Amino acid sequence: MGPGRAAALLELAEADARGLSGPRARKELLAARALRRRVAAALAARPPLSVGDLALDGREVMALLELSPGREVGEGLRHLLGVVLEDPRQNTRPRLRAGLAAWWAARER
Repeated sequence: MGPGRAAALLELAEADARGLSGPRARKELLAARALRRRVAAALAARPPLSVGDLALDGREVMALLELSPGREVGEGLRHLLGVVLEDPRQNTRPRLRAGLAAWWAARER
């Protein structure tokens, strides 16, 4: 969904919970508010959520792999994004360089 849509979707979740009645209504509203707090905390930590948030950019990928612009550069960036989505601590230049080299070496061509 991306950070730009988070606020609107969280508002929708709370509105949906407020539209309920009975014992489930309070439980759902509390859950929606708890989700809002978790999302706010996650966004405050500024995790890498897109290729543009990576510690390496396409030019560095091309230089490291000795490539021209093209599909393989995008594949490499998407691979690195997958790595940092799993573990944001990996989003450093040395770690991404090493991960990119390993990915490239293991890749079937």
